[in-house]
Amino acid sequence: MDKGHEAGASQSRLSRLENDVLGNATGLEALDTALTRSADTLLKRKNKKRLIIELDSTEDPAHFKQEVVAYNGHFARNCFHGDQGL
Repeated sequence: MDKGHEAGASQSRLSRLENDVLGNATGLEALDTALTRSADTLLKRKNKKRLIIELDSTEDPAHFKQEVVAYNGHFARNCFHGDQGL
């Protein structure tokens, strides 16, 4: 896929996902439901009892003294990491 492809995961598309979908309770609940259904199906098919999901942060550079900021070695800068209490 080229960068202009409609289904690509551009930074602006990821930002819209983070803000418009994951930035409210309804969106988070829908994501939780989708992940639970997918994980339950996968665990049952693979005959496993647990699933470990690793999530990486996106590059969201921190400015000034924001909360939940940590150094991101991949981007070599301090980045905002959202609610780490999830």
